Amino acid sequence: MKLILCWLSLLGLAGSVVAAGNPATPSVDETVSYLIKYTADSKLTFIRNGSEHTSVEAADLMKRKFDYAKTAIQTPEDFIRLAATKSHLSGKAYLVKMPDGKTVPSADWLGEALKAYRVVRQK
Repeated sequence: MKLILCWLSLLGLAGSVVAAGNPATPSVDETVSYLIKYTADSKLTFIRNGSEHTSVEAADLMKRKFDYAKTAIQTPEDFIRLAATKSHLSGKAYLVKMPDGKTVPSADWLGEALKAYRVVRQK
C-alpha cells in the first residue's frame, strides 16, 4: 500500500511539472513578439527624447533593444521595463501620443496591452 501511495505521489508531482510547462502558456519571446507587433500595428505616434516617431520605428527600436538585452529579460514585464519604456542614454520615459493628442507613458500603454493579451490567451 505504501508503494502505491508513493507512486501516486510521484505521478502527481510529474503532472504538476508538466502542467507548469503548459504549451497554452505563451513564452516570453512569443509575448514580446506580440507586444512589438501590437506597437507596430497601432499607427500611434511615439515620443522618444522629445522627437516623434512612427509606430513602426518604435517597434523596430523595441526589437533591437530586446535582442540586445535578451539575457536580462525573463518576463514580459522585464521587456517593458528594460527595453520599451525609456531611453538608457537620457533616462527619459517614452510616451505614446493617442489619437486625441493626449500622451501617456509607454510603460502604461504596453502594460495595458499585456493585460489584454493575457486575458484573451486565457480564454
